[in-house]
Amino acid sequence: MIKNLKLRFSKKMLPTLITTSLFTLPYTPYAAADSIHKGPDISGSINLGLLSVDSRDIDAHAFDSKLGIGGLYIADNDIKVRYDLVGQFAAEINNADDTDSTWTLGSYSPGKNEGRDGVYVETASIVVITNLGAFVIAPRTASKHWQDLYGQVDQFEYNRMHSQTGDIAIFGQVQQAEDVVAYAAPRLLDGRLQLIAAALTANDTNGVGGDILSARAIYDDKKLHFGVGYVHVAQEQLPAFASNDATRTTVGAGYRFDSINVGATYEINTDMPTSNGPNATDWDAYAVVAEFMINDQWSSTFGYASTERNDNSGVLAKLQYKLDKESYIYLESGQYKKANDNVSAGVKIAF
Repeated sequence: MIKNLKLRFSKKMLPTLITTSLFTLPYTPYAAADSIHKGPDISGSINLGLLSVDSRDIDAHAFDSKLGIGGLYIADNDIKVRYDLVGQFAAEINNADDTDSTWTLGSYSPGKNEGRDGVYVETASIVVITNLGAFVIAPRTASKHWQDLYGQVDQFEYNRMHSQTGDIAIFGQVQQAEDVVAYAAPRLLDGRLQLIAAALTANDTNGVGGDILSARAIYDDKKLHFGVGYVHVAQEQLPAFASNDATRTTVGAGYRFDSINVGATYEINTDMPTSNGPNATDWDAYAVVAEFMINDQWSSTFGYASTERNDNSGVLAKLQYKLDKESYIYLESGQYKKANDNVSAGVKIAF
């Protein structure tokens, strides 16, 4: 079945650094007789609904639709290897939505059919875990930099705020990345603190081996989540008008109370190009989000986000009814100062 799918590999994603998931995995070049293989396991999710955006008709929309396999090899010398291969179908499902007014997972250049004529490979990664730490090789991966530092505010279905969301983008950080090599040091403080570094070669013809470098420190004790991250983008990876390297510093935090979850992220961009014109500029962006647990099934989430990049801001809201731990029905709205307002409703099923 997989062999009949047409895979499309995008090369036009906005560079920014991200680091892959530090799953506990190790590597062995061959399956030894006493090695243990857990998997491959199949998992995925489908998130479909209705989307209404200013300047276009309401229609059915795939907010997320992915299917993947993953597994874990455990060698007799305490080395583990985690592998994951995930295909994202949302862009193919939404292939009629060729417009600049919406965005789709797996289609990061709206209006240019990027990823719209095949399955987008969202994740292709191997993580090798040893006593010395975890080593990640990911030609394609969802950004762990995004998840760790922005995940506390990334609580919405359509209004996700990362740089690949078209006109409603708030932050400069991407959610999806490619050509990532990363290292995660052994956890400290009884597993609550971890340091991660990564390198990304976004352009393999500009003479710079690591176009984007990043590092972050993440603390999580199940109640408090706090992280600080730094991204450095080489001048050679930026548009021709850029005269300096660009940097991004991010602070993200969240706290879980008994019935309320709160999160905030602040991003500082220095010499970072924008779409406003041929000048690299310094600009900040931030978001604050609060989720209220009404009861075991119902919850409501509210957020406010603002960016200096194009002087845009937005008020976000979502009402959710939980079907199980990862599946739910929702109603969502995003109202913006300088972007298309939107309303959506849908069902997400994870398996």
